[in-house]
Amino acid sequence: MFNAVILEANTTYTTVFPQMIKTIETIQGDGGPGTIFEIAFIDSVTAELMTLETKVDVVDPSNLTAKYTMTDSDDQVVVSELKFEKDGAKGCICKLTNQYVKKAEGIHSGAERVLRVNKKLFEYLSANPDICA
Repeated sequence: MFNAVILEANTTYTTVFPQMIKTIETIQGDGGPGTIFEIAFIDSVTAELMTLETKVDVVDPSNLTAKYTMTDSDDQVVVSELKFEKDGAKGCICKLTNQYVKKAEGIHSGAERVLRVNKKLFEYLSANPDICA
């Protein structure tokens, strides 16, 4: 699952959320630390096209960890840390920690959106394990 969620995120997210994520474009870098992505997505509440700049801080395949800093068009910053742990022969547990750097109105709805997106993503990947191979 680490490969699908972290290493192949551009393909995975646009496949799982085609109605929401329009594009994921690499602005600089090769996918490792320092890489910057711009994600264009449709806001589920306002139906407006919004952007999210995502900077890769850490990608560690040997420890199955990653850390990203995301800044949205309203300058709200979220630092996300993901850690994948093996759970049985074919399963895994993903621990996600989000730190909201700039507190502002709407942060609660943003946190709920992140949780909904990740829940849907993991449900999709669990139902389609060949994507995670």
